[in-house]
Amino acid sequence: MSAVRQPDPQCPASGGSVVPIQRGHLDGPARLLGSELRMLRDSRGLPQRAAAEAIRGSVAKVSRLERGETPPRRRDVQALLALYGVPDEKAAEIDALLRQVLDEAWYQRYLDVTPKFLHRLIRMEGQAREISVFENCVVPGILQTPDYARVLIKSAYPDAGTSDLDRMVGLRKERLKQLRSCEKLQALIDAGVLLRPVGGNEVMRAQMEALLSLSREPFNKINIRIVPFEKTALLPVTHPIARLRFTDGGPPEQIYIERLHNAEYVTGKDEVLRYKKLFDRMREAALAREDSEKLLEKAIRDYS
Repeated sequence: MSAVRQPDPQCPASGGSVVPIQRGHLDGPARLLGSELRMLRDSRGLPQRAAAEAIRGSVAKVSRLERGETPPRRRDVQALLALYGVPDEKAAEIDALLRQVLDEAWYQRYLDVTPKFLHRLIRMEGQAREISVFENCVVPGILQTPDYARVLIKSAYPDAGTSDLDRMVGLRKERLKQLRSCEKLQALIDAGVLLRPVGGNEVMRAQMEALLSLSREPFNKINIRIVPFEKTALLPVTHPIARLRFTDGGPPEQIYIERLHNAEYVTGKDEVLRYKKLFDRMREAALAREDSEKLLEKAIRDYS
């Protein structure tokens, strides 16, 4: 996702029956910790009420903790481990996971130069097994070259200083580095993106070369597919979307939708299924990998 968007008559924002992003929802190590605590409680046949009494809290607090929706406190986790009679070896594993939750993540140093609505997406990207993104206006943020990203960021934040610009561009590079840990990254890109000369010919040529190089990496881990004009007109998509798939015990899929100045998260089962089907349609409409690479090669020639 770009996370830097300017008004564009060809790329209007649109509404939808989705849930606004909520702070502290399911993501990363907190999901794993909550899942572990839930399984430990279930293995002892204890109700959430018993856990609530052990931490001197409410059932709702225990529920949020087990879903990874509230920051865990060390003393609460230790009280629950004592209640569940967890062996030392398992307790050490839980403690290591707790430290991971409490430690500052790599992205913390970028929080002051990053839109708040993007924070959760960055946390979740690092935990996803598979990620699919669709962009209709610009190259997906995680695949942008530094020069391409700098042009977009400077346009969105004209008063930003050089240092802040450098850090925002650095965040793009870090996100791609972190995403190397996922099993598969699929980027579906509207063909119009290849024709928008962001930063001029030199910047665009380098960006197209970078996309082609990523597409040709070994193991086919990054799959870049171009959706042609005649197909995008038939798809009801007017904004960037990301689909993240997990295998850590929490909800298996999450949908992220980016608007002009904010973002939304789809969490309802029916809505997630609807967007899953939409991604399937977009994937079917996209050109094959080889044909997409030919379009990128053409774009490279045109910008040369």
